[in-house]
Amino acid sequence: MDGNGCWATRRGMSRSESHAAGYKACHRLFDWWLELSEAVDAFRGTPPPARYMTLYTFSTDNWLRPVAEVDAILGLLDRQEEDCGEFFRRRRIRVRLLGNRSHLLSPQLGAFLRELDESASGLYTINICFSYGSRDESSPNAVAGKTAVPERCAQAA
Repeated sequence: MDGNGCWATRRGMSRSESHAAGYKACHRLFDWWLELSEAVDAFRGTPPPARYMTLYTFSTDNWLRPVAEVDAILGLLDRQEEDCGEFFRRRRIRVRLLGNRSHLLSPQLGAFLRELDESASGLYTINICFSYGSRDESSPNAVAGKTAVPERCAQAA
């Protein structure tokens, strides 16, 4: 869903329309991913080779986009339960939200994602990266590392 602006421009579409097209493409990708994994599993008789999928849906930089575009993207994510809930539940796919949860969308989506994260016990996991960014992920680690380094250096001396 993220990064479809150039694709939309080449096709004379709005950025919001391109995000909707990316959302639909994710659904086709889910089908293809499971079909391929299950075919390989049936052939080899072993666990599927591609058990995990990670979707980078919305980075922290995306909050700087025009409000209408952000609202369109968030609206697509809010449709996940209606559009994908049965698909994920029937196949026991675990769905994990990775990133800054303080920006969690609607309470309904939060409850839906928690349900899929905690209850699914299947072979497949989809990671949805939302409100993620290298600055956000590395800052807490840098602070944690800063306090740990002097202790390690003192022990080595």
